[in-house]
Parts: sequence; C-alpha cells; structure tokens
Amino acid sequence: MAPEYRSALSPVRPARRATIAALLVFLAVFAGSRAASAGAVVAAQSSVTGYGTSMLADGQTPTSFVTVLRDATGAAVAGQVVLVAVTATGLGTCTGVVCPPATSDSSGNATVGCLAPASLGPAGPKCNLTVSAGGITLKTVPMTVVGVPDATKSAFSLNLPTGSQTLAPGTPVAIYPGSTIDGSLSLKDKSNNALSGIAVDLAAALPCNWRFGTTGLQNQYAGSGLTTGIPGTTVSGTLTFQLHQDNAIPGFQCAGQTTMTATLKTSNANSAATSLPSLQAYIVYPDAARSSGTASVTTIPGDGKTATTVTFILAQTSGALLPAYPVTLPVLPSGWSISGPSVTDASGKIAYTVKASVSGTATLAVVPGGTSITLTATPAFAAAKVTTAARATTIQIQGNLLSNATVKVGTSTCVVDPASSTDSLLTCTVTSTAAVASGAITVTSATGAAASAGTVSY
Repeated sequence: MAPEYRSALSPVRPARRATIAALLVFLAVFAGSRAASAGAVVAAQSSVTGYGTSMLADGQTPTSFVTVLRDATGAAVAGQVVLVAVTATGLGTCTGVVCPPATSDSSGNATVGCLAPASLGPAGPKCNLTVSAGGITLKTVPMTVVGVPDATKSAFSLNLPTGSQTLAPGTPVAIYPGSTIDGSLSLKDKSNNALSGIAVDLAAALPCNWRFGTTGLQNQYAGSGLTTGIPGTTVSGTLTFQLHQDNAIPGFQCAGQTTMTATLKTSNANSAATSLPSLQAYIVYPDAARSSGTASVTTIPGDGKTATTVTFILAQTSGALLPAYPVTLPVLPSGWSISGPSVTDASGKIAYTVKASVSGTATLAVVPGGTSITLTATPAFAAAKVTTAARATTIQIQGNLLSNATVKVGTSTCVVDPASSTDSLLTCTVTSTAAVASGAITVTSATGAAASAGTVSY
C-alpha cells in the first residue's frame, strides 16, 4: 500500500487541533505571567551602593546611591523610577537636600545623586535617606550633613606667653623652649560659619623633643622627625590641642630654628581630602650677639643691704626682642642673694636685684655665650661700740668676715678677744703705757680686704 503524503496546508485531524490549541494557550499564559513578574522589584534581590556616611554641604558634591533593581528571579527590572526621600532624625532640619529621581535602564541600573545646600553645613544635621522603587523600600541610610571648611576662613590660634594669637594661613610662629602652648583650630565655611561635627586628623612632624597631643597632652606623641596624627571632632567649630617643647636646658639649642608643620585634613566618603591651613612653629632662642646686659653699679658693700640692679635684654637672631621669654634665675655664690621675675617683660627685659653679705665677686649671665656681668662686694664693717679708759680702748665691730680679722687704731694694733668674737661681731682692745692716740679704725679681713670702721678720738 503506498504511503500517505500531506502538504503543510493539508487539513489536520480535530483531536490534534485541540492539543495544539491548548499548548498555545499555556504558552500565552506563561509568557504573560513572566512579563508581569519582571516588573515587580524585590528588595532582597536588589542592591544600593555607593553612598558614605556624610554629605558635603556645598550644593555641588553629590552623595550617590547606585541601585540595581531585580525581580524575584534575579532578572533586571527596567523602567522603574528610583526615589530618595529625606527626613531629619534629630532636632535639626534637612530641608534643602534634593535628590532628583532616576529611571532604571535595561540592566536595572539607576543612580540618584543627592545634594545638600551650604546653608545646612553649620548645623550639621543628621538625616535619614530612604531609597525606594516601585513602592518598595530598598534601604534607609543614616547620613550626617557636614560643612565644607574654607582654607581662607579657617585658622589656627595659639595661646602664647605674649597672649592669644590667631595666625594667618601659613604664618610661622615662635615657640619658646620648655613651654607648653594651648592651641585650637577653628573651622569655618566660606560664609564664615563655624562648622561643628567635622571629623579631622591633625598631623605633625615632630622634631627635636616636641610633644604634641590633645588638651592635657593626652594621646601625646613625641619624637624627632616623626609624623603623628590625632583624630578628633570639632566642637562648636573648634578642635583643641597642645604643643610642648622640652628643650629648656641652658646652652642646648635644638638645631637652631627648627620648623614643625601641623596640617589638618578632613575627608568625606564622596570627596577627596580637603587641605586646610598649616601651622608652622619653630623654636626660638636668645642670640648671644643680639642680647645685652648692664648693671646699675658693679661694686657694692657686702653688708646684705645695699643692692644693685642687673638688667638683661633678650633678642633673637633677627634682632626682634623676646617678650615673656622664660629665663632661669642665675645661680650665685654663697653669701649672695638674687631676686627677680621668671620671664622677660613686654620689651624683652628682665631685671634682677642683687645683694651680698660677703666680700668677693659674682658673675651673672642668662644667654649662653652672651653678655656676662661681674659684680664685686667689698667688706663692710662698722664700730658698734667704743669704750675708752686711761690707757685702754675697747672696740666692738659689727660686719662680716670678721673671723681671723685684724684691727688697728691708727698705727696701734687692737688685740682681738677670741672668746667674745664671731664672724659678725668682733671685740678688741688697744692698750698703751701712755694715752692711746687718736686714729682711724681699720679692719682687715682674713682674705686681705680692708675697710674703715670709723675713728677713735680723744
């Protein structure tokens, strides 16, 4: 029997037509179901990345939310609008933060960039930014709005011995050896508003026995050429710190004028670090050739009462005077006394009052290798009591250095009574077969210094 052939247009049996129709219906339903599920965004399958924890309040640096929209099966969802809603989480306001919506592309990608106005910088409000698409919340991100410090408005201030001083950007400042200086950095935006809540890192290269730390020298660092950093956050627009220089040893100068630079930087997840003014501090010492010293008188009686004034003027290498400069009180020999301030006055001067209760010399100097002043104290004696008799004169002498001293009245020797004599009181007697001649009382100390102590008259 010959085989049966049908063309493509040949009639189909009724049973087979029903089967094919059912299959077509199934495929249509499945395709419709698939198309419907591809439009439903599922948060668990989608992602939000690209954001930081802060927004720069400059109106131009975006905080980006990069979203990828997926459905339940992981397929990309195109044509969906991505929104970012902004709400304040504290007492501040987030009004003015704008987040223009974006529509996902064929790969399900959409990026929304949010901008914060400069007006929000000083307050530093905390905001919640909620990302959603197709009525589905994808992520809520807490965010702090931070101001943008302006290098021309921000500045370092140092509480120097001469008073508080605000430094212009890059201005070097002299630090005296052995001093501790309180400092602060004030952060302001271009409108001169103080910026609080700014995370900062204050870095310093520390030469020659510097110490650098937060107030109270907590977290302090010390070194020679070491670079250190102190993290901190501005409070009322200010970060405080301390500088300390250990080189208070007379005659030890740390490589002359050494420069220490402190640079503050602040960073945001969506922007590069912002460089702010640097602080340059250098150690300054009195210059031996530029400093000077004088004395009101250089010779005084060693009576413990008469004083001389010794004045030094301190200047640095440039010739500039050194006001409020710390000076160590000079050490004098035994029997000498000295008193005076511990720092120079506003004119770089420091004056000492010097007395002596002995005879001899003493040398004063406050600048190593500089002017020195030598003082001389002469013996000081006085006849406290003179008793005369027919052939004897008894004399009591007060003063200093009287131990082993010799006494003459005119040319006659006055014999010292050791039992009634001390270093400050001497008793002696002149005897003669005839009446004792009148004459000056001369006392010569054991060191050879001689002085008059009065006269004896008949």
